[in-house]
Amino acid sequence: MSLNLSVRDINFIKYLWRYYNFFLITPWHDFDNIVPCNSSICKIFATLLIFIKVYWVSDATFLDKHLLFTQKVNYCITTVTITTLNLLTVVKSSFLADGNKWRTLFNNLRYLDLNLHNKGKTEGSIWKNFYFTFVLRQLFFIMSVVYQIHVWTSKEKISFLRGFWLSPAVDMFYEFQIIELMTSVVKSLESRYADLNENFLQCQDEKFESFVYYHRILGETVDLFNSLFGYQTLLITFHIGSQLVVCLNFSFGFLTPSSFTLQLDLLISNFWVVLVIIVSFVRMVILVDSTVQQAERFLDLLYKMQMVFPQLRKNCFLTKFSKHNIRKFTAAGYFQMRKGIIFSVMANVATYFIIAVQLNESQKTT
Repeated sequence: MSLNLSVRDINFIKYLWRYYNFFLITPWHDFDNIVPCNSSICKIFATLLIFIKVYWVSDATFLDKHLLFTQKVNYCITTVTITTLNLLTVVKSSFLADGNKWRTLFNNLRYLDLNLHNKGKTEGSIWKNFYFTFVLRQLFFIMSVVYQIHVWTSKEKISFLRGFWLSPAVDMFYEFQIIELMTSVVKSLESRYADLNENFLQCQDEKFESFVYYHRILGETVDLFNSLFGYQTLLITFHIGSQLVVCLNFSFGFLTPSSFTLQLDLLISNFWVVLVIIVSFVRMVILVDSTVQQAERFLDLLYKMQMVFPQLRKNCFLTKFSKHNIRKFTAAGYFQMRKGIIFSVMANVATYFIIAVQLNESQKTT
């Protein structure tokens, strides 16, 4: 299988699937058939990772006693959130029956690839090649984490390995990879909705019902995505907001006119990794919003086709059927993932940061 397959062919994700198998982000299933393989070893590996994670959480030596009360509370909240996110991902991929959902998702997309004539399509431009850009993002994230650990270990005068153990680097790495996996699946859905709309404009009368059927399959696939990643989406959104409050609160604690020059490296390292994750999250949200717009555009095209071809008006029930099949991306049903969520997170971060600053000031005066 070639590494230059286009995202229009779902088989492009095969190597990404194997890469995430190693971190137990995706189930240990044979990609071609999505059947379990080495499930016992997978469960043992997952149990080992869970024990290591529990031990890391119980190691309270990294808690600084000089932190303000709000900083300790924020730190605990972010730690619990990201730990829950990563443990949930490992448990779902190793112990729960997510393999059946993945099998249905891939079978749906392969069926659409076959009917939309996308099977085997390649990407000619290296800058649009999925794995080229993926590797660049991975390297940039790893370098950002290394820089952050280097700055903090230099300040605390501890070894790099000790700093790596005490830092949430592994948790942040997992969060970044989960977002990358979600983004790749959303990108696949977005491209298929776009292809569906493009082909629908050129369809003949006898293929009208077929395209409505393809639209339904895509809607069901979005439901599968929500089932696979709903709670991860909820936890990631909450963690990004709380982590921003942590960064702002911590920076406000040491950012003074007399120490700004000396603490500039701390300021940069404090925000840098979080900003990389936020950019990745925003990229995913924008793709999600674009996918929903493409799904809604199909419905608009249905109405236009009925205006152009009056003989199709007798099939108006298909339009109502398609309207019902416009699915929304949700965070476990709690809220929809649209571009507006970005501004909602920003508003909540500003609110809680103001509260934290006021509590900090009251603690200093007492």
